[in-house]
Amino acid sequence: MTAWIEKLENAVERASKRVRELETRNGDLKKQKRELESRLAALEKEAAAKGDEASSWEEEKDEIRDRVGRLAEGLESLLEE
Repeated sequence: MTAWIEKLENAVERASKRVRELETRNGDLKKQKRELESRLAALEKEAAAKGDEASSWEEEKDEIRDRVGRLAEGLESLLEE
């Protein structure tokens, strides 16, 4: 009669050990997830800043193009005179 109790105790002990291992692993994975989310947020912020920088460069390029166009028109009008 005690043999089945010992088997049950062993099974419960193994299951308990496995649950503790899984809890530890789960904690490790949650920590890794937080770290990755933090890195992702930093990269998204960096990408947004670069996007803003690119937009700024695009605006400056357009402004320079307009100014050069106006200068070229002014020079052409001087040549016509």
